[in-house]
Formats: sequence, C-alpha cells, structure tokens
Amino acid sequence: MEVTVDQILKQAVAVHNSGNLEEAKRLYKSILKEQPKHPHVIHNLGLIKLSMGKIEEALQLFKVALEENSSIEQFWISYIDTLISEQQFENAEQALKTGEKKGIASETLTALAQKLVSVKEGDISIKGPSEAEIQKLINYYENSQYSNAETLAISITEQFPDHQFSWKVLGAVLKQTGKLSESLVASQKSVQLAPQDVEAHSNLGVTLQEIGRLEDAVASYRQAIALKPDYAEAHSNLGITLEGIGRFEDAEASYREAIRLKPDYAEAHSNLGVMLQEMGRLEDAKVTYRQAIVLQPDYADAHNNLGNTLKELGELEEAEASLRQAIALKPDYAEAHSNLGVMLQEMGRLEDAEVTYRQAIVLQPDYADPHNNLGITLKELGKLEEAEASLRQAIALKSDFAEAYSNLGVTLQEIGRLEDAAASYRQAIALKPDLAEAHNNLGKLLMKIGQHREALNEQMIGSGFISFNLSNGFSLL
Repeated sequence: MEVTVDQILKQAVAVHNSGNLEEAKRLYKSILKEQPKHPHVIHNLGLIKLSMGKIEEALQLFKVALEENSSIEQFWISYIDTLISEQQFENAEQALKTGEKKGIASETLTALAQKLVSVKEGDISIKGPSEAEIQKLINYYENSQYSNAETLAISITEQFPDHQFSWKVLGAVLKQTGKLSESLVASQKSVQLAPQDVEAHSNLGVTLQEIGRLEDAVASYRQAIALKPDYAEAHSNLGITLEGIGRFEDAEASYREAIRLKPDYAEAHSNLGVMLQEMGRLEDAKVTYRQAIVLQPDYADAHNNLGNTLKELGELEEAEASLRQAIALKPDYAEAHSNLGVMLQEMGRLEDAEVTYRQAIVLQPDYADPHNNLGITLKELGKLEEAEASLRQAIALKSDFAEAYSNLGVTLQEIGRLEDAAASYRQAIALKPDLAEAHNNLGKLLMKIGQHREALNEQMIGSGFISFNLSNGFSLL
C-alpha cells in the first residue's frame, strides 16, 4: 500500500517530538520532494534549524511557511517569538502588525506583544545566545580556532546553562585540545539536555573511547544507533571500540554494517582492513584497503596500511610503492617513513633504511620505534657506537621497550661489553618474560662465558621447551 504525504508527515512529527531530529529531517525532506512548498514541513524544518542554533536559517524558513499559508497561528508564534529572542525588535513589531491584519487571534498577539515589551525593558531574559554568537562559535570550531571556541562556548554555557548545542560544541572542542576529562563532563551534559540527540551520544562515545572506558563507549554508540539505525559513522566507531576489547566478530559485523549503509565510506573500509590484518587475514585486508583507496585515492593511512600488509605477504615491490605513495600524499607521515625503513631493512637495503629512519625521527623525534630500528640497522652496518646511542634513545623515550633492551644487548655484545649486554638482556626479560629472542641471546652469551646451566635454561625457554611465568617459575612444555 502506498504511503501518503499525510502519513509521512504524521510519522515525521512523531519522530520530531521524540527528539530524533536527523530522522525527522530526513522524512520532512522526502515530503518536499513531492510537495516542495508544503508549509507545515517548511515550518517544522525551521524548528529543527532553531534547535541547532541556526537562527537566521530558521527565520527564513518561518517566513517561507507564512508566505505559503499566513492563516496558521503557530507559524506566526514561531516567527515572532524567535525575532523577540534575537532582539530583532523592529522586525517583531512589524510582524505583529502584519499578523493582526491577517486575522491572527488577539490573545496570541497580545501575549507576544507583552513579551516583546518585557524583553525590551529587560524584565525577562533571552532564552539563548544570539545567532551571531552561535555562528561565531561554529566558525571558530570549523577553522580550528579551539582556544577562541572554548572561551566562547564556556561563556555561553555559563550565561545559558540549558543551551544544549553550546555544551555539545564545548565537548567537541575540549576533546580536540586533549582535555578529555572536561570534554566528558560537557558531552554528558549535552546528552542530559537532549537525550534524543544522536550526534551527542556519538560524541560522548568518542570521548569515552579515548579515555579508555570502552564498555561505556559501546553503550553510547549503541544508543546513537538505536536512535538512528542508519548512522554509519556510529557503526564504524562501535567497530573500533569492539575491536579494542577483543570482540572481533562483533567488530567485523559493525564495520560491515557501516559499509552496507554507506558503501563509499573509505574510513570504514580502512578500519575493517586494520582489524583483518591484525587477525592475520592478510588477503582480505589487502582487498579491503584497496577498496578504501579506490573510494579515496588520497587516503594516506590506507596506502600505509596496504604497504604493511603487502610486506607481510612478501609482495615487497608493491609494498614499497604503497608506502612511498603514503609519504607522497603526506610528507610528514613519520609512521609511513618508519614502515618504509623496516621494509628496506628486510630487503637488505640498509643505507636506504638508515636514511628513511632518520627522516622519521626528524619528523617525530619522540617516536621510539624508528630509533630502535635505526639502531638495528646501524649495528648491521657496523656503526656500533651510533647503534648504541640510537637504542638508548629508544629506551629513554619508552622505558618499557623490551625489544630495544634486547637489541641493545646484541650491540653491546658485539662491542665486547659482555656484562652490560647480559644486564640488557635481563632487563628485556624482566619487562617481557616471553621475549624469546632475549632468552636466546642471553643463553648464547652465558654459554660463551661458561655459565652453562643457566645458559641451557635460557635457550630452552627461548626455544619453547620451557615456559616461564612470574608466579610459578619454570615448567616443562
């Protein structure tokens, strides 16, 4: 049975009243495709704009609705009340006169006129910030002027504590500037003021995810999806969060739902690829990354991740091309430089790897991985003192970097500083008791200096014949 415009409007109004503005807007716009001048729909879209703080757009829609049908009292109330709240007093007075001519009920006009007088004389306060303030706030945020945006958003929320949109923007700004605890408070306030605001729930989920409260983040994303089942971004973010807590099947389902809802969603394809790669499903990951790149050819992260996957598959020439493409698209991409260095090192192109690692370090001096990998490369090139310096820098940047301690041990052993080498291996094992390479290297060193029993134990642990845990010590496998 064909659904009529009146039925869609009834559904849209019900959804609107429940607070699900995105779905309401979608339904209203579907009506306008059939009846572009439907006055009730235009008016209600104005109400949505008003709730978003887009006052001038709301006023324009109210005017259009009145032009289409000036006999609807609610249209006049929405229009004049908004003009008064925005302190557009002359326009409000003119609208009151026009409404009187159009035959609007005298009681309604009297109430609006009394409000106009009270606001002009300062007897009652305005309910929200001006359109100019809201637009300024939006401009600050969109132009990444976060300090200005934070100052203005705080000012608005102090003056108008129930203005939900300002709390929502404040939460987003604080997240961008790394003030996650404060962002959480603002985002929770935004959800409290508008429990049906889909975007507010999603924003809260992002903040909860970033502070490590993954189960709470899952709940927020699921609430956003319950309000708007076709919200692809929420499905993708839910996938990332589920992946973070090890629920890989559920995560994959969320990513694939995001892609089903939005087939051109390159980020969701890439996120799915990352998970498939971590699960060892390299061929599937390769296909997924390639699809992300087809959709968004300048997506540097996807090129970088594809390069890593191709390297793991042994397709080294293609891997190098992908990593270089990532760097071409994003020259300051330290991780891609570092990944390219790893691949060049594995191909035996040590001088090229050294150059690439050094570039990664220039771009991001506190990035421990390229310092460690540069140390390994320098050792292989025979530059032992430089290798030691790089490995110690990696450890200085990341004090629990077990692999770097193990690599430092190898370098110190080659230099001939056997006691220092043994100490480095032992530190690596203390940090990561199952690090096989450290056990093996320590075992070889101990064998060399005549400590045969301990050497044998270490080599058996490194070879997997003996397990070790901090509670029970050694046990045969």
